[in-house]
Amino acid sequence: MKKKKKTLFIIILLILILIAIIISQRVAQQRGQEGNVPKQVSPTPEFEKIESIHDPGYPTDQPDFSEEVTEQHRQITELKNITPVSTPNFTIEFSYKTGGFVVKSDMGLNATEKALEIWLNEKGLGDIDSSRFEYQSNKLSL
Repeated sequence: MKKKKKTLFIIILLILILIAIIISQRVAQQRGQEGNVPKQVSPTPEFEKIESIHDPGYPTDQPDFSEEVTEQHRQITELKNITPVSTPNFTIEFSYKTGGFVVKSDMGLNATEKALEIWLNEKGLGDIDSSRFEYQSNKLSL
């Protein structure tokens, strides 16, 4: 009787091993078929057609800035990061309220504007639009 139990146990074990081998082969075949699918699917002709009729005159999600605008923005950011600036002729502070720069000086308006222009050019910040600067002083007549 013990011999029959051992034989039956071995037969059941062999059947289970055979089933496991068959299942693993099928899984491997399915994975192999999925592996043959290209990773990057090329756009359909309809997508290409839609893309080709896009009118660049309409706003897009990503604005296309010119090099000039990008450079001006870089310079504004650079000046903002180094403020407050103090020179013998004027001081510059960034105004979080207006997003511009406050230039304080005891010189006249024309002299302050000229001194600021020279200083900006020396520092490589000459592309910043003059409308970004607000002048404050007792001697300035605006």
